[in-house]
Amino acid sequence: MEEARSSEACTPQTGYHGGGSERSSRFCGVEVLAPMVRGSTLPLRLESLRYGADLVWGEEIIDRKVIGAVRVENSAFGVVEFVSRQEQAAVFSTCAEERSKVIFQLGTANPGLAVEAAHTVCRDVSGIDLNMGCPKSFSVKGGMGAALLDQPALAAELLKTLRRELPPQTTLTCKIRMLPSTQKTRDFMQVCERSGAEAITVHLRQRQERPAEPAHWDELPRLWDAVQIPVLANGDFFNRRQIAEFWKHCAATDPNGAAQAQDRYENVVMRIVALRRF
Repeated sequence: MEEARSSEACTPQTGYHGGGSERSSRFCGVEVLAPMVRGSTLPLRLESLRYGADLVWGEEIIDRKVIGAVRVENSAFGVVEFVSRQEQAAVFSTCAEERSKVIFQLGTANPGLAVEAAHTVCRDVSGIDLNMGCPKSFSVKGGMGAALLDQPALAAELLKTLRRELPPQTTLTCKIRMLPSTQKTRDFMQVCERSGAEAITVHLRQRQERPAEPAHWDELPRLWDAVQIPVLANGDFFNRRQIAEFWKHCAATDPNGAAQAQDRYENVVMRIVALRRF
């Protein structure tokens, strides 16, 4: 994310690895708030920015949930809300303070619906992130999230279509999980890069692995140089000590960022503290 930051933890000392585009370069050497189901809401995103996150991801929102939503400017609170006609409730909220920092994570398996959903929100967010890593049943049963790891052709079509139809200033990224082998993960990352992704977040677990199982930090050195765009690492970043340990662990590989996520509400405050500038 690009607000105030703690410089040592944000940028590798050995430089950065990534493509040369201006859109891609904003993902180099960053600390971000990663998407969390029912967690990455507007209040948490704003607090994370104030405590030093460079970018903030919203939680995954399914394409059909945002398509047709009414954009409402709530002047009383200074927020923009996308309100579902069916549910009469906001499905996504944002504000000017995070406009250049917030990434909208989209759950989809249909290129047409993906574009329609992205067009609904793209004027109010900095970028669109295609979720290809969520192992939750609601996502996988719909052919979305981690199900796309088995469908590289569809994943490529989704990314190509979004990149073609989105405004040039809107970044396009994706989040994946590790596949059963290192080579398969590298191959999938290359598909994403060729299809228009400007950065890739890799959750360093396979889809069947739960949060209680340690993330595979050792795997990153074998993954990050598969592509020429920034690679953000996700998995087991709960405080600044762990981020520092990660930089030491991967110093020789020069990864571009550490995506921070955790899925238990009782630890959210710890994450905000971890992002604070000291």
